[in-house]
Amino acid sequence: MPRTMNRVESPLKPVQCEEALQLVLQSQTFARAEKLQRFLTYVSELTLRGESGGIHERRIAVDVFGRGEDYSPGEDSVVRRQAHALRHKLRDYYASEGNLDSVQIELPVGSYVPAFRVRGAAPEGETEVAAPVVPAPKVRPAWVFAAGGVLAVIVIFAAGWSMRGLLSPAGQAAPDDAMRELWGAWLTDGGGARICFSNPPGTTVRLFDGPLSTNPEHRGLPVTAEQEASLREFFRFKNGGSIYLYPVAAQTKMGEALAGVTLTSFFRQSGLPVRASQSRFLSWETLRQENVILLGHSDSNRWVEPVLHNAPLTLAPTDQSRAARIVNRKPQGEERAEYTPALPQTSKSYALVSMLAGVDGRHQVLVIGGLDNSSTTAAAEYLSTADSARELVRRLRAAAPGHQGPWHFQAILETDVRDTVAVKAALLLLRVL
Repeated sequence: MPRTMNRVESPLKPVQCEEALQLVLQSQTFARAEKLQRFLTYVSELTLRGESGGIHERRIAVDVFGRGEDYSPGEDSVVRRQAHALRHKLRDYYASEGNLDSVQIELPVGSYVPAFRVRGAAPEGETEVAAPVVPAPKVRPAWVFAAGGVLAVIVIFAAGWSMRGLLSPAGQAAPDDAMRELWGAWLTDGGGARICFSNPPGTTVRLFDGPLSTNPEHRGLPVTAEQEASLREFFRFKNGGSIYLYPVAAQTKMGEALAGVTLTSFFRQSGLPVRASQSRFLSWETLRQENVILLGHSDSNRWVEPVLHNAPLTLAPTDQSRAARIVNRKPQGEERAEYTPALPQTSKSYALVSMLAGVDGRHQVLVIGGLDNSSTTAAAEYLSTADSARELVRRLRAAAPGHQGPWHFQAILETDVRDTVAVKAALLLLRVL
């Protein structure tokens, strides 16, 4: 009989299961298996929330693979086929680069509920992990530099621990009146928020002592002589060795990671839970069921454009001739139609903050998109700081006297940038929705 263990039966802590999931998603084995990544993330998150009883073939087909409400399992076997592929892919991962992982994820035959177990602790047929263990140190190749990635991952894991409730509630502090008015619908809901980080395509840069073999397991892409000279100058690499590029899709930006920590701290101080997701795994179902914070620009977070498609202010992506910018669809008075830094040398940048009603009319959506990394961080700090919240609430009241209910608005923040760090954000333009 197939094993049907789930997390509820296991003494593993949620953070251990979440870390095991992230290791799989960020692996080279799953690098080009986006459908399987979505599948595994979806069923894992439901299981970790204690909702494994709601995991079934039809729900997966609609939420993960975009099938319509008329989906028929008898006519379309997409879920069964992908589940079969996912089981094989997980076995491949744990037989190779994940062979030292302490916690293993399985998808038992005959079930779509993932099983999390301590590696080697549960013989076949048992339904429970014998005992929790401390994750063993992993032997990985040395990373000399990961462009935009390593530090962000560290910060996200730190934020993830707090998101899973490992911070002590003893230090909770009630927000002041302005913060309660600004964030009221979020604070009274009780469900907290899900922070969605963007997934920009990127490349990790590695410096090895010498050339790699032609073995395809290395997956490294050699650079041209011109690229090598530029990379050595930019990253100040030592002389000698060989540089290779590794395309990645599972990294996030440092500015978003820091913004996530700031927002997590605010919600935890208010006694509310916070969860984390990657934009490539978010679904309309999640937006319908939870309060969601989208971080990043439409260049890298695919949910920003559809959420803002009817808003008076939006984020325009980079194209062949123009840099990313904030677009004001209906300028008033002396307002500009577009806001973009005067590149390449500038001391000013901009961020767009959009506090919106959720797709179901009950939940909330917040979009924080800076035109650079530092502006996203500055915007998150602006929204979670009492002094700036008081200024924003004062401006909201002046723009909409007699307003009742939660505030829904868009704001453009001008950020003062010093050495690529946004040191201050100021309210430049406001629209009450």
